[in-house]
Amino acid sequence: MHEMANRSVREGPATLWVVRNKHGRIVECVARLARAGVELEILSDGSSVLVHRFGSGFEAMAWAADVRDLWSHDDGYGP
Repeated sequence: MHEMANRSVREGPATLWVVRNKHGRIVECVARLARAGVELEILSDGSSVLVHRFGSGFEAMAWAADVRDLWSHDDGYGP
């Protein structure tokens, strides 16, 4: 299950996607504007797992898509 949010990042943090994997774990990606680009945070069941800053929105969106695909196929051993 993938859900895409409609909110603009300019309005504050925006959820880019939410995934519920086959083990029931809910993982989401939240984007925020940062001083030198875009900051993405990955949360697993509401807890922060990873925060990464990117120089461009293009890089951030490509990385977010890759992470979404990985968590969609999570084998249950992830963070």
